[in-house]
Amino acid sequence: MTGHGNTASPHHVIQRGVDGQPLFFSDDDYADYIRIIAEACRQRNVRVWGYCLMPDHIHLIAVTEEPATLDACLHEATLGYTACLAQRNAPVVPSFKERPARHALDETYLIRCARYVEINPVKRNYVRVPEAWAFSSAAAHISGKDDALVTVAPLLDRVRKNWSDFLATPIPSEEADLFYAHEQSGKPMVRKPSDSTLTQ
Repeated sequence: MTGHGNTASPHHVIQRGVDGQPLFFSDDDYADYIRIIAEACRQRNVRVWGYCLMPDHIHLIAVTEEPATLDACLHEATLGYTACLAQRNAPVVPSFKERPARHALDETYLIRCARYVEINPVKRNYVRVPEAWAFSSAAAHISGKDDALVTVAPLLDRVRKNWSDFLATPIPSEEADLFYAHEQSGKPMVRKPSDSTLTQ
């Protein structure tokens, strides 16, 4: 990306269950998925800059030279996760949608997307503060230390303020709707070159 020594574009990737069914049923489920997708990302040279696993869907902010690699990476993780559940005789093995949704992000939307992703558990009233949700990159960004999946430097280098304060910054009520619309359309989230209006 321009100005950051990286020609690849970050993408917001969303993976959901079929018909909105849950994907995770226990802490072990979340931990197994993080372990499996982290390995898939390493093997395919996909860099994860942010993530949040929710009970019924997954958010990643991921960077790779070939966007189609993201689909392959998620597919590999899905197969590995469902096989893991079957191996330990989990009572339910979820069905994932065949293809994840993804859209490219420019610099402005990248930062907004990071906040949108990491405050998801707070908006759902699962926790009071983002870092209390053990299955997202919020705690890693606040501590300034990578975890098993995320590399924190790319976003911390872009946000020149305390990460906790950044996540607590009020956001427009329509912002979540905008991200959901782009999930459905797959269109890149970029500013119009002629003005400061954010394209929808």
